[in-house]
Amino acid sequence: MILYNKDKVIKFLDKAIIFNIYIYALGSMTSKALISTGMGFSVIFWTIKLIILRSEYKFNKSRLGFAMLLFSISILFSGIDAFSREILNSNFYFSFLFFAVVINELKNKKTIKKMFFTLLFSSIISVIYGYYEYFFANLKRADSFTSSLALGNFMAVYTFFFIIYIFWGKNIKNSTRVLFSFFSMIYFILLLLTKTRGAWLAFIFGIIVLGLLKDKRIIIVFLILLLTFFIILPEQYINRFKSSFNIQYNLKNNRSNSIRIGLWMTSIKMFLDHPINGVGYDQYKNQYISNYKIEGINPFSHAHNNILQIVAELGLFGLLSFVYLMWMVIKNLIYYYKNTIDLKRKLFHLGSILTFLVYHIQGLTQYNFGDTEPLHFFWFIIALNFVVFNFEDINNNNLLEKSENLI
Repeated sequence: MILYNKDKVIKFLDKAIIFNIYIYALGSMTSKALISTGMGFSVIFWTIKLIILRSEYKFNKSRLGFAMLLFSISILFSGIDAFSREILNSNFYFSFLFFAVVINELKNKKTIKKMFFTLLFSSIISVIYGYYEYFFANLKRADSFTSSLALGNFMAVYTFFFIIYIFWGKNIKNSTRVLFSFFSMIYFILLLLTKTRGAWLAFIFGIIVLGLLKDKRIIIVFLILLLTFFIILPEQYINRFKSSFNIQYNLKNNRSNSIRIGLWMTSIKMFLDHPINGVGYDQYKNQYISNYKIEGINPFSHAHNNILQIVAELGLFGLLSFVYLMWMVIKNLIYYYKNTIDLKRKLFHLGSILTFLVYHIQGLTQYNFGDTEPLHFFWFIIALNFVVFNFEDINNNNLLEKSENLI
């Protein structure tokens, strides 16, 4: 009777975990409440499952585990001389725990396929609302349910996935290819409407990398399209793109760029004053107000740059652990891409490599790992790569075993 009840509880927990991962996927671009609910309850139910099963539970080992642990320690270490409750509430911990849930609990191919559709559905809702805001609510920059900076990040990522499957998805249906072509155009236009220069530059850089990896002709095609856009787009978009390269420090005539330059210089000063463990996780704004205020620049909660934010708040230890973590991520993505046989999965890994590039190129002018939606989305995509490749690896092992049996 006890064993029966235990099995029944485990089955309930399995369903509850998967259901809440769906909740996260649905809210990934539409609602912070759904993101927190889905991630929170999936972690809670997974923890209960671990307590019940204990040594019976079989973990899927990830090469990222140690790197995640090291970076988490660097966050805690930053609070040795500047402890705050924010250190215990870091979104990175939450993302890493959710990563562990996903790689250990997503085991069904149909479930994973439905998860992708749920992500797509969430993005479609966000895109529709983004267009509504821009054309009917008269917003100057589309931001949908998040910020214009985060939306630009998402649009660049999704557009790349569409492009990859349009051009190299040999085994997808023509109707799907047409649908993806439509989506790629709609998502790319919304990317422009966000007026997010960092995402624009990240997309251009990603196109160049994609061309070098797959077909150099795509670079030429994109350059032609870019020149076309320069001719037909309103002048405000052209001027905004050109302003990306204006490095003159002038708070009156070049305010946006000058603010970033000022914040970057402040980050360097914070690091030089606190080189080992930084000023403390999530303490950038407080330190700026107290010790590093620049006349004409209002307090910001971040430095508008991933690396400078981390080096300022976590010091050299945090920087090295973050670089190591990101190195392990891209190393794994490249490994998955090179060693995957199935074309659809291989293209997903390629899209994820470009996702990595988008985050880090945009991260030169924005702390996108500090935004809730982009941070959790990044680690969810990385987790899905592990799961997708794990199925490929299992299939390859099965094929190997079958061939050995034949011999």
